[in-house]
Amino acid sequence: MQLVRSTVFQDVNAAGVNLTPGRSSVVKMVANNGSAAIAFLQFFDAPASGVVIGTTPAAFVWPLAATTGFDQMDFNLPWTVDTQLSVFSTTAVGGGTGSAAGVQVQIWIN
Repeated sequence: MQLVRSTVFQDVNAAGVNLTPGRSSVVKMVANNGSAAIAFLQFFDAPASGVVIGTTPAAFVWPLAATTGFDQMDFNLPWTVDTQLSVFSTTAVGGGTGSAAGVQVQIWIN
């Protein structure tokens, strides 16, 4: 399977970021938390504008320890996103408060 595109998104927070333009297959993700507090990346199969953090259930949550180095997640089978992949960084699982600055994520999609 060929990697088509890799994109880095910096300072992910409660405003949310659209990671894909639509239906996609995610094959790898790398994240980094440069802040001094734990952060939780909440991923949604919906555009960021359609998500209410703290209310809309996330498809996947990735906890990142404070000042962690790069954390990598490889998918043996691609994670297929039907609508659009968006991500928010919060201070708690399912939380609605944005994390501190310094959280970044990089994804590889087909």
